Amino acid sequence: MDRFPSLKVVTHHMGAMFPYFSGRIGTTYKGAKKKPARDIAEYWANIYGDTAISGGTTEAYQLGYAFFGPDRLVFGSDYPFGPDAGELHISANLAGVKSMSIPAGDMEKILGGNARNLLKIT
Repeated sequence: MDRFPSLKVVTHHMGAMFPYFSGRIGTTYKGAKKKPARDIAEYWANIYGDTAISGGTTEAYQLGYAFFGPDRLVFGSDYPFGPDAGELHISANLAGVKSMSIPAGDMEKILGGNARNLLKIT
């Protein structure tokens, strides 16, 4: 990411373990022989999470929202995989995102605005 500072990486399943282990990753890098050029927490700004956790709890969606923030979370579904040719995952992820108690503007970003910005779609 130092070589390509504008690179954006979208992780699947709301970052998988990133939200859980971000502190641990930071601690581990502090003791590494070859250290990154910047503090490890600064690299998180280039990493986005998708909402494809298919049937996750509201708390799981809230954790992803807390870690990535409203500007680095994008709607995802795992479509076309899963039951009903992926349709069940779409509805489950949409319900999960909508279950969060967040500002309407943040919801709009997650459900489309952030993806439009990432893909430079106007």
